[in-house]
Amino acid sequence: MLLASVIACAAIALTAPSMALAGCAGRRLLTCQEKQQVFADTLAWTDAYVLDFELFETNTTLPLSNPALRGFWTFEASTAAARSSLDFELGDQLTDSNFEQVAPPAKLAAPSVKSHGTVTRGMARDLSRLMLAEQQEVLNLEALDTAMNRATYASFLSSRADWSRWQLAAAAGFAHHAEAALGRVISAQRIVTHDLVAKKLLYGVGSVDLKLAQSHVKHHGLAHSLVATMTHLGLIPGVITLIQNGFVHRSAKKLSFSLTQLLSSSFVIGDERLMITALRHFMARTPRAGRPPS
Repeated sequence: MLLASVIACAAIALTAPSMALAGCAGRRLLTCQEKQQVFADTLAWTDAYVLDFELFETNTTLPLSNPALRGFWTFEASTAAARSSLDFELGDQLTDSNFEQVAPPAKLAAPSVKSHGTVTRGMARDLSRLMLAEQQEVLNLEALDTAMNRATYASFLSSRADWSRWQLAAAAGFAHHAEAALGRVISAQRIVTHDLVAKKLLYGVGSVDLKLAQSHVKHHGLAHSLVATMTHLGLIPGVITLIQNGFVHRSAKKLSFSLTQLLSSSFVIGDERLMITALRHFMARTPRAGRPPS
């Protein structure tokens, strides 16, 4: 991954989304429609992480003293930021010269929370199920991005179409696992929303609190728990800095007085389904390919 390219290009996505779609710019190994569908998911999760981060950056009366709920929302906010960043990288023309190696997804322990107070055993299982599906999506998106970056380098900078085809075939495999995980995410999101609403755990975000949170982050940085979780998920420091800057400067289009309901709202799930469509289309048109001789 070229960090300078990631920073420059992601800054465009965070500050001027329309620019990223002008002329269907971006990854030439993806179709225009695929890039547009992926970018819709990028914007959904950029809005989501901006709202989620506010929970950790202001002194509110929200019930995050419960360790299970705090652990869940820490993971939820971090994966929202990761999904936004990785979606954008997928659609952008980034390169990686190590095209003779396929980088598999990282292997991490399954994330989970334990029952505590208002969080019953069944609810803890539901929260943990969503966390695991999100982690699997993120890790496979990371591997997908790396394969696409290497295919892009081989195709456009090294004139090695054979290696590009091999990396694209690997990317299709990672896309398959990311798409399957995303299906599990959607199902788990709905269940978690039901659980939290039943407990009246809505987690509201207002414009005043958001502005206070943005000012706090501007001067003091993100909460350590968020940085630690994003780092554990594989995000490098430069991308985390970009995410922090995105939080500070982005105006949220959809303020929500119930992040719990936003989690499985029709517009969020609609954009996730567009992402699924893009991944399926990419897989369907990508043939299998063996590793070329060195």
